[in-house]
Amino acid sequence: MIEALLDGVRAVLFDMDGTIIDSVDNIVRCWVWAFRQKGIPVTREQIYGYLGRTADDIMARIASSEEERELLAEVYRLARVCGEKTWREDVKLYPGVKETLNYLRNKGYRLGLVTSSHANRTHEFLEYFGIREYFDVIQCYEEGAPGKPDPYLLLRALEKLDVEPSQALYVGDSLVDCLAAKNAGMRFILVKRPWGPRNSARCRPDVMIDEINELKNLL
Repeated sequence: MIEALLDGVRAVLFDMDGTIIDSVDNIVRCWVWAFRQKGIPVTREQIYGYLGRTADDIMARIASSEEERELLAEVYRLARVCGEKTWREDVKLYPGVKETLNYLRNKGYRLGLVTSSHANRTHEFLEYFGIREYFDVIQCYEEGAPGKPDPYLLLRALEKLDVEPSQALYVGDSLVDCLAAKNAGMRFILVKRPWGPRNSARCRPDVMIDEINELKNLL
């Protein structure tokens, strides 16, 4: 049954944070710290619930008054400073990622990375962890363009790969990843994380896995 679901796949696209790079706790900690520095109440659970969305989207959902919205530029600056100072200590590559990417490349799949993160941060992570070379396309957040769950970023990546949505799957960890894939007409594999949707009625993954290296048994 799973084989039939994945039949005809030519391209495999990956989310970054929480999917191949273990960075979510760092992201959440920095957002919570930044909001609280400016007196805006927020919980870790709120931030976990917005994972996968753009920074602008997250901030807009947290700020509840005009006064708070006027502080968002400074909140964003503080969150970025926090991340830049702490990620080398906190962030790591999930087990099996390099081996899985290498396996998929050798099997002939086109590989892509599609993330709501900005390009500078994305490329810094990929270079630091030595996985930049595996991706045929890297699609990051674009200023003024819609972020996930809108399918724009995924469709842009597929256009660059010259692959149809029906021939591609997206691997991610969050509800917005699932929604973006389905909105794009792609298949979706959920990597199960504590913050992930799993049984959400809003979007059901085609396949769920515990670790990235399980892809080697599916593709």
